[in-house]
Amino acid sequence: MPLVEVEKLNVWMAAGGREVHAVQDASLTLEPGGQLAIVGESGSGKSTLLMALMGLLPPNATVSGRVIVDGVDVLEGPEQALAALRWRTVSMVFQASSNPLNPVRTIGHQLRQVLVFHGLPSAEARDRARELLEMVRLPAATEHYYPHQLSGGMRQRAVIALALACRPKLLLADEPTTALDPIVQAEIVELILSLKKSLGLALVLVSHDLALVRRMEGDLAVMLGGKIVEYGPLARLMAKPGHEHLRTLIAALPDFGEAGRDKVAAPGGGS
Repeated sequence: MPLVEVEKLNVWMAAGGREVHAVQDASLTLEPGGQLAIVGESGSGKSTLLMALMGLLPPNATVSGRVIVDGVDVLEGPEQALAALRWRTVSMVFQASSNPLNPVRTIGHQLRQVLVFHGLPSAEARDRARELLEMVRLPAATEHYYPHQLSGGMRQRAVIALALACRPKLLLADEPTTALDPIVQAEIVELILSLKKSLGLALVLVSHDLALVRRMEGDLAVMLGGKIVEYGPLARLMAKPGHEHLRTLIAALPDFGEAGRDKVAAPGGGS
């Protein structure tokens, strides 16, 4: 049974007296332990799709279709069911590393607070918080630091630790490398992929950077103008893209150059 099933999802956002069709007839599935990368330019609908999986669409959103996560109908389920789903079944790493962190609480306090809130005794929460910091490759002393005392990459690792606190089955990562330098970006993606493998997580990673996600396994969904225009095994689509938008993205990769662009297959052509 799939962990995630999205069927003909449509999301309209009311803004400025008009409606924007942010996601249009999106359908996809993800098996337990599976991996999906969603790529697209800014405004393509990829972050909106991710928020729908969490049941966190804003009040000005109108939706149709179905979103099933671990058997729960996210679009129809009561808030009580969705609250039980979040953190324990599905958790999220947000774009801006500072936003999920409380600036006046230490990293250790924030980790322990989440764990205690979800029923872990205080003593066990302290041990689990230290385990989480080690898991995301942060020094033990990080538990005593405030967010402003950390670099952007360290803050993002702390946010990943928060997302993993309650051992979710599914991790959603929405542009997890935003505003980080290229070396740190690669380190964060490598960390997420390593944790996905070691913990047996299912992973949905959203990015506008095809160069970062092409190292992944699993499936690829390419979004353009609110629609999924390509969807299938990542390795196959990278070798033989069918849609012009994906061919353009591949041709723009810095290590392709002119020779690489000549090798990008047109629909029905050879690679």
